[in-house]
Amino acid sequence: MKKSKIFGYILVLVLLMSSNFVIPFLGMNGIYGNETNFSTDTEHRFNTKQVEDSLPQSNSNKKNDKQLILDKKTSVFGQDLENYIAELSMQSKPISGQMKFIMMFREGIEKQTRLNYLDSIFTNYKLIYNYDVFSGVYVQLDLYELVENYDTLKNEGLISKIYKSKTFQTPIFGDNYLAAQPLNESAYENWWLPAIGADNLEYDGSGVRVAVVDSGIYDAHPDLDLTLDFDFVANDSVGEDNNGHGTHVAGIIASSGASSGGKYVGVAPGVELINAKAGNSTGSLESGNIINAIEWSAKPVADGGAGADIISMSFGGGFPIAHEPLSAAITAISREYDVIMVASAGNSGPDYFTGSSPASGVSIISVGATDKNNNLASFSSWGPTFTYLGYPDVAAPGVNIFSTLSKDSIIAKQELFVGDYADYADNGDYMPLSGTSMACPMVSGALALILSAYPEISVETARIALMEGANKLPENDDDDTVRSGIGLINVKASLEFLEEKTDTDDVAKVFPDSLPIKPNTLLNFPGDKQLFNLSIFTGKKSLSFDLDWSAPAGIDIKTITSDLSTT
Repeated sequence: MKKSKIFGYILVLVLLMSSNFVIPFLGMNGIYGNETNFSTDTEHRFNTKQVEDSLPQSNSNKKNDKQLILDKKTSVFGQDLENYIAELSMQSKPISGQMKFIMMFREGIEKQTRLNYLDSIFTNYKLIYNYDVFSGVYVQLDLYELVENYDTLKNEGLISKIYKSKTFQTPIFGDNYLAAQPLNESAYENWWLPAIGADNLEYDGSGVRVAVVDSGIYDAHPDLDLTLDFDFVANDSVGEDNNGHGTHVAGIIASSGASSGGKYVGVAPGVELINAKAGNSTGSLESGNIINAIEWSAKPVADGGAGADIISMSFGGGFPIAHEPLSAAITAISREYDVIMVASAGNSGPDYFTGSSPASGVSIISVGATDKNNNLASFSSWGPTFTYLGYPDVAAPGVNIFSTLSKDSIIAKQELFVGDYADYADNGDYMPLSGTSMACPMVSGALALILSAYPEISVETARIALMEGANKLPENDDDDTVRSGIGLINVKASLEFLEEKTDTDDVAKVFPDSLPIKPNTLLNFPGDKQLFNLSIFTGKKSLSFDLDWSAPAGIDIKTITSDLSTT
């Protein structure tokens, strides 16, 4: 499939109250901010003496009174790593032990140069991955050796930041959590395909490759046909699913539905399905493995990758802000290989600021969950993000979704124990699960249908079409943008949007299209100010925007430019 470059931009908007009027501001106004970095890293200061006292005593070459951590300006350690070291020192625990780290090098540092540098610094380390597009390495070494070489790592300037590998989760709810009743298979009709306008279409996703980065896929299920398969946890060519989450997600996208007589067919059964296993049997995924799985999935087949057009990620963790280095890797990979990234918004609702990463990144489509009545699921996480990006982007069905079961997996055993499964021949069983993990692959499948119908469009045009086809939820309120995004996706409406265009890539979209958004809807006193971020998506490489706005009485809008151009 031909791909065109992704063009997404962030408008940064500052509202400043200049009088006593208390007025909500509505409009599409802002200033241009290209490739804005929303890193959570800030200035940190540790008690150096306390840290040094926690370092293990060495029989030789012990560096006395060395300032190993303290830096009054910036730190080469990420915030999570600094917090971890500080916690150890406060508890008088040794700062030592084998750990996994992601080291981000400065842009442009070649792969061999990275290895030479590591060899010159560390006497005992294990290289796990040396990334291609993402300028970094995934390594295992002793925390003590890392801390001991802090000054060298910072002063020589090749390393931009070092992060402790983060663990993400694949949370779901079983059927009994949301519907306290014994399994009645007749009550589980495939209502979700009509709900998203994906039934009775002439397109089935053929010609589109979708990668599932998850706990693996059970390839013995007769409804699933894998095109490529790799396990980034065990570094193996077979990515078995001992957890069950990834198989269920994969079925929502690509199940043939053959075992159920077509009842539980996936959204896009004609796609070429890629299993990029990055999670273990408990459903946990390490950030280093995730980055490697994403990079391999997106890389062209000719270069040893899987050539995915869409990457589906039903996992998350942390706070609603882009997590480095995962967010940086996703942005770099999506731009280099022109791939659409989709992620689940999270199951921590209902409340504001309950989203997570990686869905909070600027290069990802974040997905909330709806139920059979097209209402937002009670567990679906709300936005906005901490950087006031619109969140989630869209919503899709995610409550009591029947999909493929991975035999003998942890989740399958739980569901079989309480009877929540449908038994079919030849390993072709299904089970109902709920969560934004189920809504995410709905969107991935919907995008596959759009790309299948219009294989020449840019990936941003596909994203715009997805959003333009969405419908507001029936329980629509003035804060729906931060609960369900632009609304429930509808593939038929998205295709109709593209059918009306003589030039399908001559499109643009601003999201959100009204400001301010809850929970901070008002400026409360003179001098009060509020920062907002708007995302602009364009389908064409060269496009210009003239920004025009008028401020309501008592409101000043601070800007640094009045036009945008993409090149």
